Amino acid sequence: MNPFLSEYTTPFGVPPFDLIQFEHFAPAFETGFAQQVQEYDTIENNPAPATFENTVEALERSGAVLARVARVFYSLLGTDSTEELSALAKDIGAQMASHRNRLYLSQKMSQRIYDLHENPSENWSEEQYRLVEELHRRFARSGVQLEEGKRARLSSLDEQLATLSSEYRDNMLAENNASTVLIAHAKELDGVPNALIDAAAALAQQEGVEGWLFKANRVTLYPFLTSATNRSYREQMYTAYLNRGRRGNEQDNCHIAEKIATLRLDKANILGAPNYAAYVLQDSMAKSPEQVLSFLDKIWEAAIERANQEASLLEDKMHRDGVEGSLQPWDWWYYAEQVRTEKFDFREEDVKPYFSTDGVLKGAFAVASRLFKIQFAENSSLPTYHPDVRTFEVLDESGEQVVGILYIDYYARPSKRGGAWMSSFQVQHRLDAETLPIVINVCNFPPPTDEKPSLLSSGHVKTLFHELGHALHGLLSSVEYPSLSGTSVVRDYVEFPSQLMENWGRDPEVVTQYALHYKTKEPIPQHLMDKMVSAGNFNQGFMTTEYLAASYLDLAWHMQEGPSKTADEIEQQVIDRIGLIPEIGFRYRSTYFSHIFAGGYASYYYCYIWAAVLEKDAYALFEEKGLFDEVTASKLLKHVYSRGNTKDSMDEYRLFRGSEPTVEALIEKRGLR
Repeated sequence: MNPFLSEYTTPFGVPPFDLIQFEHFAPAFETGFAQQVQEYDTIENNPAPATFENTVEALERSGAVLARVARVFYSLLGTDSTEELSALAKDIGAQMASHRNRLYLSQKMSQRIYDLHENPSENWSEEQYRLVEELHRRFARSGVQLEEGKRARLSSLDEQLATLSSEYRDNMLAENNASTVLIAHAKELDGVPNALIDAAAALAQQEGVEGWLFKANRVTLYPFLTSATNRSYREQMYTAYLNRGRRGNEQDNCHIAEKIATLRLDKANILGAPNYAAYVLQDSMAKSPEQVLSFLDKIWEAAIERANQEASLLEDKMHRDGVEGSLQPWDWWYYAEQVRTEKFDFREEDVKPYFSTDGVLKGAFAVASRLFKIQFAENSSLPTYHPDVRTFEVLDESGEQVVGILYIDYYARPSKRGGAWMSSFQVQHRLDAETLPIVINVCNFPPPTDEKPSLLSSGHVKTLFHELGHALHGLLSSVEYPSLSGTSVVRDYVEFPSQLMENWGRDPEVVTQYALHYKTKEPIPQHLMDKMVSAGNFNQGFMTTEYLAASYLDLAWHMQEGPSKTADEIEQQVIDRIGLIPEIGFRYRSTYFSHIFAGGYASYYYCYIWAAVLEKDAYALFEEKGLFDEVTASKLLKHVYSRGNTKDSMDEYRLFRGSEPTVEALIEKRGLR
């Protein structure tokens, strides 16, 4: 029996992972595609005039089997991938693109939506008006009114792009696992944290080599560069990380990125836009790539000025240590930590024992509970796809009503792609009955060992709170229709609810409540807390500059109006335009920038700092009224976390805050001025 072909009979409707096998996916996709096409046919060929019920609600109800299988499939593809899943993904990606075009390039369906849009009913609710408006926008932007040849070309482009994105993603996973640095002698490990050394020893043993084998991925890279005294190995680690996907092997992503950019430009041109960024950003809060560039430029000026000052400080420290020459990118993390220690007497390793993953999670849950009057109760009886995964019931204030289910998959492993994200196995809605949201948070934290629990850096703490913010955006949704639910908002708004949560994660009042030593259970000492706060804005020039450079890189790829340049040419173009200093590299280079080539953020990577403007402004209200002020928290729930895409995002923000934010607040908060 294929579990995807009928409604789940599990508690709360969670996926029955204990029953799901690889061989279930392909036939479930086949059935799901066929079933929804039949549903589309029924809607399109209905002889009755279009109504909200026989067209829009019918569309909302369609595709139940496809939704079930796709949500599980793509989640496993990111979290517990296999060669079989990756191979199937290439085929399914193209089929999904074709299936989407079956809907949005249908002239019959488009006409029904157009009729409803032009002849709205006075009996529609505000949400119904919004849903019709959204559907009309999607059809209008799809190219449905183009001649048949161009529509066919669009379908072909989307299928090609889906296949290329799958290849890009597979290459990244392979490169993440294959890019390593071997250290043969113990004396070369000076400064490297014991947890990294132990993991490297285990990996070397697993791979059958003598010494210590370090993976050049984000989990290992930053603590290694921060702590390793051996400059040569820091360079090797950084270079290995930097060159992932561009080593001229079978996993080289240079040509794939270039091909994707070319096809995206072709698509944009067919749809009447001069470049892909212009096409994509029409529906954003920013509205155009020129507006985004203007926004980024305002922050860049302050960030690069501060980064230059920081570079001088670090190079001076390096010279005082007897190292000649210029500061290099692989030196930055190490000497930033040295200067931080010197200036603030603060070391990242000093606070890690107070940031156990379990402890930080309890702290994040406590914040959510106080703000939104909810509770979290672990339920280990629910089926999962991996032993590392934990499951929680999210309950209302009384503790009697389940409002959602949260899966947590925190630890790094070879089968998981890099980064952190939130996704849904089921979205909240009330179309026919109250449907619970079932969401998952995925991270790549250091796994526990026999000697220690999983211990987090301050950056990891930020990530945990961030992803819980996304999860809450899905869990607290309260809408009628599934396609407007939770995180289904414009891309440059979706990071606002998540980044806002980060603020509580680093507020001293909150940190002191959850930061307990993993051995003694003693709270973090006040003097260490004070040092951490004092060092909070240190290195912000670097971090902001590194992020902005990646945002400019994204736009450079997607503002091209001719044949795509090579990856090296695009990157150099960005360096020349913004004046990126040689001491700082891109956060993501073109060959491992999955956000824009395999993750849905093409032309949108700027959204994190766009949202940062919103979240700094929003959190200032809590600082003014009280961190857990009930009135302010209630407005936040009403206008942000529960609204989904039922109203314009900026309108909702103004209702919450009372005004629009400014860039200057962000610059001041980051200490860039």
